[in-house]
Order: sequence, then structure tokens, then C-alpha cells
Amino acid sequence: MNGWFETMRTEVLQLFSMTSAQLLGNNGRLLLNSVATLANTSFVGQINSQGQVTPGVVQIHYDIQSLATFDIRACTASDPCTIE
Repeated sequence: MNGWFETMRTEVLQLFSMTSAQLLGNNGRLLLNSVATLANTSFVGQINSQGQVTPGVVQIHYDIQSLATFDIRACTASDPCTIE
């Protein structure tokens, strides 16, 4: 994800330095579309050609939330609650 953010920052800085005419031109539009795609990919993730998922911010958020959940059960002499 950091790579996506770094590329997006570089492209935004390029957009910032463009004139109005350049922004309205083909290169400005292509760069703006690239930034929008990178922002979306950073948020939702990406699936590569092999079907593997590179998670985005949303998946990382769900993963962190799942760290906060765990099962609580009573321990007895016959079940000493060993960690599995």
C-alpha cells in the first residue's frame, strides 16, 4: 500500500505543478485518472492476474478489528484451558 501512496503523491505533485491548459489536456486527464485509480486501489485493494488479493485499507481495518475478538470460556479441572 505504501507504494500506491508514494506513486499517488508523486503524481499529485505533478498535477500541482501543471498549468490550467496542461490540466485540461490529455496528460493532465491521464494523470488525474491514475491518481483516482490509485486512491481507489489503496482503499479497497487489488486482485492480481493469479487471483491473489493485495489488501487495501478496508481489509486491514477488518483484520485489526478481528484481533480484538476472542472467545472466553470457563476453565475446569478436566479442561485446564490450554491455548490452542
